[in-house]
Amino acid sequence: MGASPTDLPWVVTAVYDAGEQADQLATVLAPLCASLAQRAQWKLVEKPEPAWGCEAGNERLLLDLDRRGDVFLLRFGGRAAVVRELALARKRSESNSFASTRVASGAASVESLGAEPGLEMHVQLTPLWDALREGGNRADQRVLQRTGLPQILGGSLAVGRTAGGLAEALTLHSPSGVDLLTHVFTGQPMDRALARCVPARFDNATIFAFDGTRVIPDLCLLMPAPIQSELVRGLSSLRTETGVDLERDVLGNFGPSVLFATSSLQECLSQAAPLEIFVACQVGDGGRAQRTLNAMLVASGRSAEARETLVDGTRVYSISFGEAAATPGAPRPQLHWCILDSVVMATTSLDDLRSAMRGLRGKGEVHAGLKHALEQADEDCFLVSFTAADGPVGAGIGLGRRTEAGLEVSSSDGRAMQSTVMTSFVAGVVSSIAIPKLLVARMEANERAAMATLRYFCSAQAMAQVGAHVDSDRDGEGECLFLPELCGAEPLRGQAVPLRPPLVETSFFEWVAPGVGRKHGYHYRVDLPGKDGRRWPALADMRLGLDSEAAEIEFSACAWPMAPSTGRAVYVVDSEGGLFSTDNRGERQAYSATRAPAFDAHWAAEGAPVEDGEYLGRDGGRWTRVSQY
Repeated sequence: MGASPTDLPWVVTAVYDAGEQADQLATVLAPLCASLAQRAQWKLVEKPEPAWGCEAGNERLLLDLDRRGDVFLLRFGGRAAVVRELALARKRSESNSFASTRVASGAASVESLGAEPGLEMHVQLTPLWDALREGGNRADQRVLQRTGLPQILGGSLAVGRTAGGLAEALTLHSPSGVDLLTHVFTGQPMDRALARCVPARFDNATIFAFDGTRVIPDLCLLMPAPIQSELVRGLSSLRTETGVDLERDVLGNFGPSVLFATSSLQECLSQAAPLEIFVACQVGDGGRAQRTLNAMLVASGRSAEARETLVDGTRVYSISFGEAAATPGAPRPQLHWCILDSVVMATTSLDDLRSAMRGLRGKGEVHAGLKHALEQADEDCFLVSFTAADGPVGAGIGLGRRTEAGLEVSSSDGRAMQSTVMTSFVAGVVSSIAIPKLLVARMEANERAAMATLRYFCSAQAMAQVGAHVDSDRDGEGECLFLPELCGAEPLRGQAVPLRPPLVETSFFEWVAPGVGRKHGYHYRVDLPGKDGRRWPALADMRLGLDSEAAEIEFSACAWPMAPSTGRAVYVVDSEGGLFSTDNRGERQAYSATRAPAFDAHWAAEGAPVEDGEYLGRDGGRWTRVSQY
């Protein structure tokens, strides 16, 4: 499979050697192409003899099918792209054809695994890099140069049949090894000693190297400037709110060797047995790792539930998670973790944690399956996995190597590679267990802060009215203030100096737009009535100016998430009705970042908020009055 640089986006090329079944395949493909063309209303043209094949397509797309002996070639893509590819193909020789490129010729073979080859797929990326270079965009050029992405020539997958199942070999072609993906997995060596702590009873185990020190910088290189800014602000917000520096405390401290182990996945799915999990990870600084875990636990809101015990002279922390068991009196599942000899270990069984601690100290039995897998691994392996035998199917071993072609992951039994994928998936599950409801708790904390902030605005506006800090019509009645005026961030309207002391803390917000500030995952805005009947967040935005008489009694304030990950609900406090909220799921809602609700989004069709119960707002969302001020 390959991609060509063309005007219309791409060409996919598939090559299949049918061998003795070529004639039978031809009798199936011919009517299939005719049926496809008829259904898609494409023009179908058969190739003149002695050639065999056809072309089918319309003005935009073209499918070309050709047979050469026992080999079938299919090309599909944009019409101009396919025509160009066919012209180039006629000029190619065996020495420069796609099949002879480094992506195809350097792909790992399943024959070396004792398997009968069945399927090979190749994706060549060099035309994509060539197209980007020809585009002349300097920003793209810098990203390509600094990340080393053009050094990734493509990818290959080979699958074959063995007596025990399927053999698989996946290759990421990067001979130079200077790209960011190669760095992540081979930037630091894998420490095999970590395998000593795996409890012997686990059926699946995977150990791999992961160097996270370049993850954030490399992500920034791949992102457009606005998204880079959002990422940096998000990391700063996480650091402020939880005390955790994701780049330094997590990615820069945890690793490079990581280990996951699980009980039998087959039993878990077929017999509804509980899935037992074990995780171990090296840490550069044990003290920092403990502080990071503590900060995450506090941020999750579950720190009061954690229990600390002393096991073999090591502090072990435990916490319950999940729902209570259906059987009365049965205990809830638990997670236990500790840090020992610069290794953080977590598991769902305290006995397994004791066994892991003994193994790490060299006093326990080494996991036999993983030990056997490591014996077959070369020194340059960055991944080793083991899957226990299941009935007639033998044990599987998966290996990840750094070769001359690039990164190669192979498995002599298909289940071994499945185990690697599954244990990687379980890593995400473990993270959510090890940091119970961290993200959800953070969003809930942001939402509570948003409601409290809006209520605080109401008190501040009441003080502004009583103090008559602004009285544009000089009738002795004070007017409500815009948000920057409440904070003392801008001079009071009609005056040269800001409010001192401010009614809202001066440093409370980071200003992102006229009258709009943000803090704790939410954007905030105060709207005052204009003479055009609308409410506006800043005097400069008003088309006809401020309605000073209405501003003596009317205002509204709203809070909406900075991003979907920082909050779910949207809140509005209205001088006419109280505090209102919506789940932000309406088809015309999805408020976040610069997409903000209108001042009357929470109003009903009648033109005012509804006093009780849920109702349909003007923005089409479901709104509810939470409370009075």
